[in-house]
Amino acid sequence: MALLLMLLLTNNALEARADDGACPSPMGLSAQPSSSTSVVLSWNAVVGAALYELEIEQEPSNSSYEIKVSTADTFYVLGNLNASLQYKFKVRSKCGNDKSDWSAYLYFNTTTGGGGSGSGCTVPLNLAVSDITETTALLQWSAVNGALLYEIEVEIEPSNKGSEFKVSTTSASFALSGLKPGTTYKVKVRAYCNSGKSDWSAYVYFKTSGSGGGYSTCATPTGVAVTIQGNVAVISWDTVAGAAYYHIEIEAKPGGLKWKDSTQTNTYTFSGLNANLQYKFKVRTRCADGTVSAWSKEVYWQTGSPSGGGGFQICMAPTGLQASDITAAGAKLTWQPVAGAIGYQVEIERQPSGVKWEMKVFTSVPEYVLSGLQPNQTYKFKVRTLCASGGKSKWSQRVSFLTPPGLSVPDEGVEYRERPEQAAIGVQPLEVQVLPQPVTTSGRIVLNGLTAGTEVALTLYDLTGRVLWQSHQIAQSPQEEFFLQVQALVPGVYLLRVENNGQMTGRKLIISR
Repeated sequence: MALLLMLLLTNNALEARADDGACPSPMGLSAQPSSSTSVVLSWNAVVGAALYELEIEQEPSNSSYEIKVSTADTFYVLGNLNASLQYKFKVRSKCGNDKSDWSAYLYFNTTTGGGGSGSGCTVPLNLAVSDITETTALLQWSAVNGALLYEIEVEIEPSNKGSEFKVSTTSASFALSGLKPGTTYKVKVRAYCNSGKSDWSAYVYFKTSGSGGGYSTCATPTGVAVTIQGNVAVISWDTVAGAAYYHIEIEAKPGGLKWKDSTQTNTYTFSGLNANLQYKFKVRTRCADGTVSAWSKEVYWQTGSPSGGGGFQICMAPTGLQASDITAAGAKLTWQPVAGAIGYQVEIERQPSGVKWEMKVFTSVPEYVLSGLQPNQTYKFKVRTLCASGGKSKWSQRVSFLTPPGLSVPDEGVEYRERPEQAAIGVQPLEVQVLPQPVTTSGRIVLNGLTAGTEVALTLYDLTGRVLWQSHQIAQSPQEEFFLQVQALVPGVYLLRVENNGQMTGRKLIISR
């Protein structure tokens, strides 16, 4: 069997966050087009997962196109697609003998040529509900640039298990029907783009008419900000249309003290701050129709020791964490600088957390260069701020990254092979040939010793261990031949790795013009 494989440069520095649970479903699904006929599918790593299973279908679902594959990586390069069509994929984890539930489908469109856009998929804004009757309501929001699809989640409030349902639409509006009279609902929406899916919007609440007329929506407050003036915190947020007043809640730690209050304005003054405590604040709307919004996102601040003026400085947690320049043995960790910081504490841990390897370091600048890492391992790190006031912020959210496999390039004409004991137990060794050598614009990869009916994984690396291209196919016979086109690569030395049925072998690939 001969398959034409177009070589595609992809960015494989994927960040992921591990989920909790015995074998959770993968989250953070993304689809990044790399040409009009191929796309890089990815998802967040799941702790304890040895394998991930994918199902890919062309829309509409009655299409004959359907692929089922598995991989140990948190990404999959899908090729040989048709341009300007819609596809969907889902993924589940396999942890030992257990399998998670399938994730929700992620929809994506192939482009008309030239790859996908580099922009993100932003959250839909200005979600509003109008034309409310006993059983219907019209949802509308601002269109997202590049959105292929919108997903809407509707749920009875207070949360009623089993009452939620999801619908999708390609336009920036949707007419709900089949609602219950005199019932409060909450709705949210997110966008699906070529680059993946957005976060959910804030909930918007509405109530269907019953014995009376329609009801207005009750939106969650946004734009929450805190300013410290002496030992007083002045908190503000954006005004919500139709608000009668706002519920506020403040909590201090350690100690667990809580304050609850209400205000008719979009500001609140909290006096009597104490030193060396962490405070968090949230607010929600009570609308004139009696409905209540969801709580806003919590905002944190940390008081240090009293300053010369008798007040406190805010010690905020770092944001914008990233891992870059990732190699088999190191990575550069960066984050946004925090005002008033005198340094940062960084905690790095290898995943899964049961592995006994972690380190804590201090740096005076918002970056740290890691070394001494192990190849093909997942690490996670978090950062907190040490402020001039003497306080410490809460820890940031963790960010995970994967080091590439450690690679050594074999001498020209010589293969390297892992698990050679396979030959000793009667399994034909996996062999690979690259013809011709060197390759100019195209060549052939000839494989022998494959196990028919099992997956063949081909991966091309540069000499830093960066993955340039990857393909997964099902072997139809012990010998397969693949055609390789390399016009997109600069001349140099590369390493081709082939995996099949527990065996791995590789060849040096030289490109010359």
